[in-house]
Amino acid sequence: MPHNPSIAHQLMVQTLMGRIEGDGFTITHAAGIDAHPDPTSIGGHEPDIIGKDDTGLKAIGECKTGEDLTAKHTKEQLHIFAHQRMLKSKRMVPFYVAVPTGYEDELEEVLEELGIAEQDSVIRVYIRF
Repeated sequence: MPHNPSIAHQLMVQTLMGRIEGDGFTITHAAGIDAHPDPTSIGGHEPDIIGKDDTGLKAIGECKTGEDLTAKHTKEQLHIFAHQRMLKSKRMVPFYVAVPTGYEDELEEVLEELGIAEQDSVIRVYIRF
């Protein structure tokens, strides 16, 4: 992983954007990516990525560099983003959470602690540097 956390985070955001697009979503907002506006706040927290598919279903993406996985702020974000539903259809919004390879166990522990590890809408993405 790059030594500069902000560079690592930007690389992760770009990689996760590709994954979300590969799943059929168009990226509408992305933090720090010039071609897209920054995401709006969801439950008081701003995700890294917001996308939308042809049916209007939204997707949320959040990247964590690993060291911040156990922080209170991170846990709040993960909990809020994992519980989003579409207003009309009540469908769960797919929530992509990305961490570098090597942090798989730590991510699972946090997801278990938050009670969202078994949620089908929580999609784990492991990024190799």
